[in-house]
Amino acid sequence: MEPVTEELIIELESYGYPLIRAQKKSMDRLILDIIKSREPRLLYSLPVILRNISAEQLDLKNLEKISEQEEIDKKIIQELLYLCLLTYDLYNIQPIWRRKLRDHLKEVIDSKELSELREKFFSSSDVEIKNRDFYIRINAGSFKDNFFNYLLMDEKRKRKKLSERIGLSLELKTQSQLSKLFSEKQKEIIMKKLMGEKLTKTEREYFSRTIKPKLEAILNPEIQRIGALLI
Repeated sequence: MEPVTEELIIELESYGYPLIRAQKKSMDRLILDIIKSREPRLLYSLPVILRNISAEQLDLKNLEKISEQEEIDKKIIQELLYLCLLTYDLYNIQPIWRRKLRDHLKEVIDSKELSELREKFFSSSDVEIKNRDFYIRINAGSFKDNFFNYLLMDEKRKRKKLSERIGLSLELKTQSQLSKLFSEKQKEIIMKKLMGEKLTKTEREYFSRTIKPKLEAILNPEIQRIGALLI
């Protein structure tokens, strides 16, 4: 029997038949796999991933324990996490677990080493993290720039989402108010005109003959004054 691939599961879901997928990796395991890859593009994702996890998900002791099982010196993990902390300091990002991580790293990493890492980070130099046969080289400038680009995209995404919510809310309110004054056909023409869509000749004539006079009456200051007195 052939194994069910992730691609097949996604394809089935697109046709309305979702399957239960395998449970996601723990956050500790995900972080470790990224580090094991030694791939700069993946390593640059660490501050992004860490920013979006809860204090409960960041289990430092378990992460260090797993790293030893995988024969990766926990010092490698610690120094990479310190680079993430420096990135948050630079952009004034304050995850709820930041103090816990900072206190832990100060206990396990020599202060001189922390100072050297900090200097290389803020001078955008290459940072070499190595121990025995494990070696990683990270460009601090690219590490910072990647996180900054993420912040920009995240902000754009949030603004777009907020704009869509506001737009939907206003549209629903507008539709509701228009329904009290205009027929469905009239409302459809009004919305088309608001959206800048082209009207047919018949729609243009109908708008000028029937809808426009109603709108002019609504805008009449005297009518508005009377309405304000009665409501």
